Parts: sequence; structure tokens; C-alpha cells
Amino acid sequence: CHIGAHVHVAPGATLCGGVHVFPEAHIGAGAVIRQGIVIGTGAVVGAGAVVVSDVVAGAVVVGCPALARTSIRERMGEMRPGA
Repeated sequence: CHIGAHVHVAPGATLCGGVHVFPEAHIGAGAVIRQGIVIGTGAVVGAGAVVVSDVVAGAVVVGCPALARTSIRERMGEMRPGA
């Protein structure tokens, strides 16, 4: 496994062999990242998610199997005043 700088891996998360996690990513509690998966820069994996395919930078994925629900860029736009 390769874990980039400033990555947060919550308790109970499982990263199988060959996983590559780019900087600033967040892995939720109890998430499972299958072998050989790439988690992009700034991506968020929800608690309990089972990731079976690569996650693009900035994506927010949840579920079993994990699916992209939104992106950090979209969420930040929603949080800005007047957005």
C-alpha cells in the first residue's frame, strides 16, 4: 500500500494489498478498499463503504459497492453564501 500525505484513515477501515491513496483523501470508519484500488487526491470514502473500483480525485463515494454521489467541489459550491 502507498498512503499519501495528510490522508485520514478512520478506525476499522481495511485497505487490502496494493492500494494507492493520494494526498488529502479521507477513508471512513469500517470502509473496505479492495486490492489494487486507487483513491484520488481529496476523495472521501464514506463509513462502511466497499470500494471495488478506482475513485477519482475529489469524489465522495458511499455504499456497497461504493458509488460516487457527489464531489467535494460541488459540495463546497453548495456551502458558499449565495450559492
